Amino acid sequence: MNGMNRVVLMGHLGGDPRAGATPSGRRVTSFNIATNEFFKSAEGEKTKRTDWHKITTWGKTAEACEKMLRKGSFVLVEGKIRNTVNREGVGPSYEVFATDISFISNYGNDLLHRNDETQPEAPKDDFIVEEDDEED
Repeated sequence: MNGMNRVVLMGHLGGDPRAGATPSGRRVTSFNIATNEFFKSAEGEKTKRTDWHKITTWGKTAEACEKMLRKGSFVLVEGKIRNTVNREGVGPSYEVFATDISFISNYGNDLLHRNDETQPEAPKDDFIVEEDDEED
């Protein structure tokens, strides 16, 4: 029996997407999204946990993300997790290779998704373009 590798995330972009191309000319776009979880601490205080996820898109999806997304955009991402190696040994040890992106809002300041709490800054990472065998 085969295993399953599927992830669904919804969150806001922490910065503008970084676009590039592989040596063969295939478009690739990468960005970070924040997911927030709210819970009560042991002391009963409302606490927010923010997790950052690196998202990579390829081909036509990458082109659409480059044109449509900006810092604060609210997106639904479906894809699969891939383990990665970071040059400095810091940051996420995985990334999500997106198979589908839903643009919920182009910018994070619309009334439907307004969040008055400030978002922490997205993690900084080098944008490394490597060839991948993913289909468009």
